[in-house]
Amino acid sequence: MSARTELNGTLSNREVLLEASELARLKDRLLQGFQGCAEAPAAPKQRAGLIKQTVIQVLDKAVGPLRVSEIRGACEQRLDIPVNRSTVSDCLIKHSQGERRLFDRDARGSYQRYLGLLKPVAVSDARDPVQ
Repeated sequence: MSARTELNGTLSNREVLLEASELARLKDRLLQGFQGCAEAPAAPKQRAGLIKQTVIQVLDKAVGPLRVSEIRGACEQRLDIPVNRSTVSDCLIKHSQGERRLFDRDARGSYQRYLGLLKPVAVSDARDPVQ
């Protein structure tokens, strides 16, 4: 049996031809639907540096620790654009570790600005300046 014979057999198969024509019509309908659809413009990608600077400003003005949702809300107010929660969370997590950290994590989801202050010395360890 040659390839030509197999092709002729397929083309003469009525069920295959019906399925092929249905698929062609479906393809045309789908393509028409996509052409009529206007895509919404993509939101501008948020730059991590901009979010980081805004988070620093928000926590500098804060009186005490803030929750991630409060920090995010304050960032949105300052920037006047929607801010992803994950972007704020990633910034806080990344910059709350190590010697050069910018933020202190007080509790789960609660952060404040790290000021680089030394840890308080216990009273028993302090030297009496009068001696």
